[in-house]
Amino acid sequence: MEQEESSPIELKPVKRSYVVLMVLGWTLASAVIITYFFFSTFFPEFSPIDPGDAGLAFLVVPGFCGFVTGAMLSEFDEKVAVYGSFILTGMAIGLIFVVLFLPLITGTVQDMTQLGSTDQERQSVVLSSIFLLPISLIGSIAGKAFGEVYLPSEEEKVSRELLIKDTKRWHDMLQSYIREKIRKDEEEVKEPKEEPEEED
Repeated sequence: MEQEESSPIELKPVKRSYVVLMVLGWTLASAVIITYFFFSTFFPEFSPIDPGDAGLAFLVVPGFCGFVTGAMLSEFDEKVAVYGSFILTGMAIGLIFVVLFLPLITGTVQDMTQLGSTDQERQSVVLSSIFLLPISLIGSIAGKAFGEVYLPSEEEKVSRELLIKDTKRWHDMLQSYIREKIRKDEEEVKEPKEEPEEED
């Protein structure tokens, strides 16, 4: 039985500029969200929305933003999602420092106490930002796994369809070969065997 060759799967190469823009876009958006919740938690008097529990800013928001970032970058390699979590953490920490010390840097105020923030509060923000990396990294890995299953890229969809077609074709070929083999064996069993002639 002749075997048909499966059609090769050709995927379009992804441009590096597209990858960079996607990573920077989603990480920057997530970093802004994390920074807002951090600032709102420690300085609720300056925020229109009070997040309430501090655990929301320290655990839930970084994990959720990392999850969304990993899911949106699931069409790329695993290392892209990991790098994205590092970039996300760096951007978030940078924005947190800018938000905290920008009035002092620009000379708007001479002392940070004029804004109602104490040294202990600022130290708490700095220490809490250290935990952004592991939380966002875990969320990014989970989002990557979720995106690969439920949010496949167009190339991934095409490759899966071709794989399903090839698997079905090979399955049909194997079934037809087995049926043909069984039929031949049954025919051989039904054919009467020739008995040797006895010599006088």
